[in-house]
Amino acid sequence: MHSEQPQNDWQTAGMARRAKGWLAGSITLGGMAAVLFVLHLTLLAGLVDDLTFKGASFGAEQHTVLLLLAYLGGSLLLIWQAQKLGCALPPMCGAMPCGICSVPDLLAARPFRQDAFSPP
Repeated sequence: MHSEQPQNDWQTAGMARRAKGWLAGSITLGGMAAVLFVLHLTLLAGLVDDLTFKGASFGAEQHTVLLLLAYLGGSLLLIWQAQKLGCALPPMCGAMPCGICSVPDLLAARPFRQDAFSPP
C-alpha cells in the first residue's frame, strides 16, 4: 500500500532546509564554547594546584589568571552568539518573534502538533 503524505510536507521540508544553516552555525558556536570551557576548567585546576600544593605565589600566576579570564570571556561570548543565532530562527520560520527566546514563548508562538509525538 502506498501511504499518502500530508499536504504540508513540502512546507516542512522547506522550513527545515532554511533552518539547517542557522542551526549548524548555532551548534558550531556552542561546540567552540564548550571547548573553551574545558580549557578554562583545565587552567583553573592547574592554578589551584600550583597555588595550593606547589607553593607558587599569586604574582607568579598572573599570566594564568589572565588566560583564565580570556577563556571565560571567549566562552561566554560564543555562548551568547550561539543563543542569538538560535533565536534568529523562529521569525524566519513564521513564528512570532519571541524577544527573549524562551521555551514558553516559542511554544505559544508555534505550538507543536499533538499527533506528531503519538505512537502510530
